[in-house]
Amino acid sequence: SLRMKKLALLLLFVAAFAACDKGEEDNTQFVLGPVQDVTMASTYKVDSISEITVRYKRPDDCHIFQGFYYQSTGNTRTVAIQYARLDQPNPVPDNQVYEVPLKFRPQYAGTYVFKFWDGTNDDQTDHFFVAEAVVNQ
Repeated sequence: SLRMKKLALLLLFVAAFAACDKGEEDNTQFVLGPVQDVTMASTYKVDSISEITVRYKRPDDCHIFQGFYYQSTGNTRTVAIQYARLDQPNPVPDNQVYEVPLKFRPQYAGTYVFKFWDGTNDDQTDHFFVAEAVVNQ
């Protein structure tokens, strides 16, 4: 499940930062955030690098963009925003929409399914919006 993968990812980053301990307590946490919107082509070429424009909003100025959570299973790609969340007093809300490029280099022809995580439903289950991309030789 995505929750277990989030936990594994979080533990990996915590271990990486613990190895860089500067002798002071670091209260940085790594968290996933929802994708707001994407712009992507409907067709791509095998072994060609393309960019998918991903948009997101930070909850506040203590959430620092750290790249993407990106899981590849067969022709399915699961994507979420990855943040370092700083433990600072009085975070300032941030309603700006940011754009970042996600590089996509398909290895095989066929239909790829992108599942962009856009948060949780009222019952706390993960929700995704799905986009398909056809890859030609």
